[in-house]
Amino acid sequence: FRILVYTPDSKVVDAAMNVSGNRVQHGITVKALELTWTASLPGRPSVVSFGFELLVPLPAKDPPVVSEIVVTVPQTMEQTVTRASHIEILGLPFPFREGTWLNVQDPRKVKLLLDEQKVETLEVGKYRVAFPILLPTRMPKYNVYHVSLCERNPRQGDNTTCSGDPQDPRVITTFPLAGFALGQEHPSAMLYRAAGGSPRRCPALLSVALLVAHAVLSPLLSRALWP
Repeated sequence: FRILVYTPDSKVVDAAMNVSGNRVQHGITVKALELTWTASLPGRPSVVSFGFELLVPLPAKDPPVVSEIVVTVPQTMEQTVTRASHIEILGLPFPFREGTWLNVQDPRKVKLLLDEQKVETLEVGKYRVAFPILLPTRMPKYNVYHVSLCERNPRQGDNTTCSGDPQDPRVITTFPLAGFALGQEHPSAMLYRAAGGSPRRCPALLSVALLVAHAVLSPLLSRALWP
């Protein structure tokens, strides 16, 4: 592919040439879910939420196997996951591997390791995860989150995890999600400001859960009110 940026008078101001396209992956139909966040103050913590929706059942014979899910945050940001309890599941349950299913060695990546047998019968529906991050004092120019679905490692006995890079041969697909600006509120944040004061729950994760609920229910309520 070639990507060119033109001015109104048809002058090229920027271009990317010979951009490789993603390979066609048969047998899996998925789409990205909305990015949500709880706070956007410079240099402060926030909780971000990502996910995907499996739209049709996987084929019974030789289904594609999603072995890992890798979320990469933009440069100058850090994920602050230090234990498994920092991962909040907000949709259908993920079929995690027995034992170690979480890899957070890279400060910019959260890797979820799936059971390669159970994932062959992954249920149709929405899968969403939330985790804490530390925001920078200044947002990077390329403020884009990546959510990559990776297939199994072809080399048996090799425990190397997927990089999550879109050009990694193990990546089935990568969803690029535009980030938010410092000081920018999630479109539904005003509705749930009171929820952040709950004394018995983590305010950030509760807010994410409510934002996700609003994103899911709003279209349904609209259809019910305006047939």
